[in-house]
Amino acid sequence: MGVVITVQVNAERNDRESRFPRENLDALAVAGWTGVLNDRKYGGLGLDYQALAEAAYRIGQADASTGLVFVMHVGAAQTINLYGDEDQKQRWLKPNGKSLLGTYSTSERASGGH
Repeated sequence: MGVVITVQVNAERNDRESRFPRENLDALAVAGWTGVLNDRKYGGLGLDYQALAEAAYRIGQADASTGLVFVMHVGAAQTINLYGDEDQKQRWLKPNGKSLLGTYSTSERASGGH
């Protein structure tokens, strides 16, 4: 996974300058990893949770910030994969959305929103 090298190179600078890891996320998108679980017909890699876990582990080792944003994005995309209708999948998962970045939030009665 050569993109991990790009992530690692930018990690120290991003931390030092308090930068959002946009270049790292763009590199992951170009390589197709932001669609790791997305079906190939929507421009994804069509891989499984084991591949996601390995990717998240390696990205997180190189740069924890990028790893966290990556996992949150994949979680949002997977929500569309599992529960979205065809229009939503076409609109949000297709390659024209590779530059888009998603996330999700949860709310729990006992602890509030996250």
